[in-house]
Amino acid sequence: MQAIDFGWLVERKTAADLAKSMMDGRYREQKQRLVAGDRFERPMYLLEGLSTEQDLMPSATLEQAIVSTQLRDGLAVLRTTSVHDSVAALAGKKPLKSERKADDVDARDEL
Repeated sequence: MQAIDFGWLVERKTAADLAKSMMDGRYREQKQRLVAGDRFERPMYLLEGLSTEQDLMPSATLEQAIVSTQLRDGLAVLRTTSVHDSVAALAGKKPLKSERKADDVDARDEL
């Protein structure tokens, strides 16, 4: 199998995965790695399912974490309903241009 680099780095999680990673501290580490990587211009989280589809913490806590990830950390969050929906959403994304001009819109704004 050959990998194709589209300039994206995607951390895929279900609502239960997100809750678990928040509880054990991995979520903060993962966000730092996503933001720090300079190889990818479009780091993002892909969240499958609804925050109510887990029972580890209040869904409002997960929703607040998602908003903070977007606003404070500057990471895009793509929300889908299933694995099938995720594949379809990612398949529709365009590859990044190899060179960006200083006046180009930030790639994260394109999501």
